[in-house]
Amino acid sequence: MNLYSYSRIIKFPGHNALVLKRLFHRPYQFKSVPDDIKNNLVTECECFVKRLNEKLPDKSQLDISLTLPNKVPEYHKHVLMLSKDPKGWKNWPSKLEMAHEYPHSMVGTLKSSLKDTRDGSGVLVNELALDGYTSSETHLKFLVIPDMKVYEVHRDRVSDFALFLGDGKQDSRKKLSFNDFLKGSDAVGQTAIHSSGSVANSIPNFQSEPFHSDIAMVCGHYLRDARCGELAPLLIAKLNSIKPNLKTGIVSHFGGHKFAGNLIYYQFNGLKIHNDNETGKIDGLWLSKLLPQNLEFVFRHLDKDIILQDFYRGHMSTAAYT
Repeated sequence: MNLYSYSRIIKFPGHNALVLKRLFHRPYQFKSVPDDIKNNLVTECECFVKRLNEKLPDKSQLDISLTLPNKVPEYHKHVLMLSKDPKGWKNWPSKLEMAHEYPHSMVGTLKSSLKDTRDGSGVLVNELALDGYTSSETHLKFLVIPDMKVYEVHRDRVSDFALFLGDGKQDSRKKLSFNDFLKGSDAVGQTAIHSSGSVANSIPNFQSEPFHSDIAMVCGHYLRDARCGELAPLLIAKLNSIKPNLKTGIVSHFGGHKFAGNLIYYQFNGLKIHNDNETGKIDGLWLSKLLPQNLEFVFRHLDKDIILQDFYRGHMSTAAYT
């Protein structure tokens, strides 16, 4: 598989056209792990998993034979609330969106507020423990991708921050009813005119600092899934040893997996102007079934622009709308 995919679109009635849609900014190729290497990796991983399972409850045993769907949520923006304590991730509540304790409670506030915005449905929200970047008792910090900025937000202005992220409030336009159409085209036109003039959106701004770096975040939501909680710090330690210049952090549950060793690798490829805004050229790879025994093998191939399909779940890339 190459870095392009074909999409069929309708340009005019009765005319189909094939368009070339770029998948990534980088010239990635997809390859499978050769059988002999795969067998060696499986043997090493099985020994490790057996030892790890001795620490885990029966209902949370690691099973590397599971086949996972190659699927990720559809999203265009990832918002990561930075923890007050980068070492406190083991105490994150199981469901952050239902938490009552600050700052975890702000995840639920942000998610709820995004529902009332124009473009909030495609925003993924998580908490991230990242060394060197912390929220305080009064101000929260959010890493936003693909903005590649860290925003500072007062705890009382999280709803305003949702407006900023979601491009303002949803239009409060009256929906046309069947009775409107019974009144004729003139009535329909007048209804549309009078209902379309929604109150102008005032979108607030927030202070930020640039974050022009690659980052790998490993799911380590211990109280949500003990497998992730036990494995995440081991993967972070391994990453820090093989890629010491890479920023790494532990992230809350990001959905859709039954297996630990889940990682999102956001690669920063410079800046571009999109819709009058400066954003990062980002390739976000979702990887799974990663263990300390195979992690270096996977990243060694990524450094050569090769994605190993055996560990690939999907991606988010701004290349699709370059």
